[in-house]
Amino acid sequence: MRPLQGVLDSYGKQHTGLNVSNGNDYLVLAAGVAKSVVPPTGAKFILFGSTVSTDFWVDFTGADAAVPADITNHSGTVILNPGLRYIPVECTKISVIASAICTVTMEFFN
Repeated sequence: MRPLQGVLDSYGKQHTGLNVSNGNDYLVLAAGVAKSVVPPTGAKFILFGSTVSTDFWVDFTGADAAVPADITNHSGTVILNPGLRYIPVECTKISVIASAICTVTMEFFN
């Protein structure tokens, strides 16, 4: 697993970029069916992508992801199309669900 990479531009300004990941997972999702992965040992960040323009939700709490309904008490746990995220130390399972058929890609970084 490769790290997120910090580089300086020609003006000395710090930028964080992505290495090409050497640890990728893919989930082929049926509509409304959650699937999960276990983050690899040492993974600190995950970058998500999707094959089609459909929304997907991710749960880092160890529970199976569910397409959310109205929640107004701040207890929601799923994240919509999360992009790049830090993986919490206590995270033992990452669960993903979509409302349409799609493939979700997950690139891991340390």
